[in-house]
Amino acid sequence: MIYVRELVAGLVSPFVVSSPERFARQLRRFAHTELYTHYDIGTVAGRQSDGVRAEMERHSKDELRHYHVFKEWSARLAPYLGTNYGDPEDSGGLDEVSVRAQAEEAAAPNRRLPVLGDYMTYIFLSESRAVVQFKLTQWLNPWNARCRQTIPLLLSDETRHVRYSLRHAWGEFRREPWRSFKGFFRVLGYILRQDLVDLLKLVQTIGSTVAGFVLYYGIVTPYGLFLRLCGTLRRGRIRSGSAPEGAALDSSFWSES
Repeated sequence: MIYVRELVAGLVSPFVVSSPERFARQLRRFAHTELYTHYDIGTVAGRQSDGVRAEMERHSKDELRHYHVFKEWSARLAPYLGTNYGDPEDSGGLDEVSVRAQAEEAAAPNRRLPVLGDYMTYIFLSESRAVVQFKLTQWLNPWNARCRQTIPLLLSDETRHVRYSLRHAWGEFRREPWRSFKGFFRVLGYILRQDLVDLLKLVQTIGSTVAGFVLYYGIVTPYGLFLRLCGTLRRGRIRSGSAPEGAALDSSFWSES
């Protein structure tokens, strides 16, 4: 069930990729996600022992590299579209600070899933979902040269992330099976709640678009046409009326000039 969103996104990817504007918006969302994950994993990596920390720091660096890939890809498609996310290598960038602040909120994964086994389960599910979407995007868009060249490079990193997170999650399960079993449902609930929030945002966006369309074409435009018609009829009655007695007005008085 948690893979439904990525499955649908992959299946509709030809429709998205066919439009530079739509594809650029999607790539910017990917860039934001990668930047957020870079900070989130980096926070968790600082709490771990040397072996786990090294793997998580490598993962964090991969996310930062993916962020640059998606940002550059989007800029090539539509340079003036959407938000220009700040470069994490700069200091004091507005969007960098914003994304970093999001990763420090109480709802962030590094705060809600402090146990290593739970967090690794979360990483495994999240990265495997990304693999599903990227695979479908690659298979269904063979005509796009950038998809053919770039997505396989990203998939190699995502596959490595899936493997190492699954290995650590399995190790924690073998060490504490009952706690890990309960933690899995905690992670599942956390992911489903995120998906629900994203779904509500999508419904809100679609609803706002539909409401704006109905308001403009169903109310504002007919009302404007009605006012124009009333004005035309009133002007016609004035033109057709006779001048009152004692007012010597010629035809030039009624002309619009």
